[in-house]
Amino acid sequence: MKYLDEIIRALNATELYNDEILYKFSDLYDAIKNISEEHIKIDDCIIMPYYVFGGRRLELYEYEMNIRLVDKLDFEQYLLNKTGKKKADDIPKEVILLHKNCYYEVLKTESEISIEKIKRYIDYLYDNSNLEKQIRQVLGGFDTQNLMFEFY
Repeated sequence: MKYLDEIIRALNATELYNDEILYKFSDLYDAIKNISEEHIKIDDCIIMPYYVFGGRRLELYEYEMNIRLVDKLDFEQYLLNKTGKKKADDIPKEVILLHKNCYYEVLKTESEISIEKIKRYIDYLYDNSNLEKQIRQVLGGFDTQNLMFEFY
């Protein structure tokens, strides 16, 4: 079974002037759709998205994919901690949707994630009208080919 970091490190990388290494989401999507296995091995990691266009870079921190190895799955508790709310009913639906698409807990005993979850995350970025609007407002345009990420 392949590891996510191996798949990403095999992609074509773009090195920025400040020595940051970025990868294209489209390349990651192509790489994982060609994997015959349904799951890949995973460690704690973050995929930090950026929009890069015309020598400018827009950091998209709120859309980072955060994968955590945990002893017990407890997405609701994560949301409560993240938002500072006391009840899940007090959390806006948009915030819940964002975190359902960008935050994944994986049991330490399994240490693997479905390839479909990675695809779903990328599709979420590609199809997100709020994200597209934000990018258009700042940089004047939007093309999914300019969505890149840093992996750590």
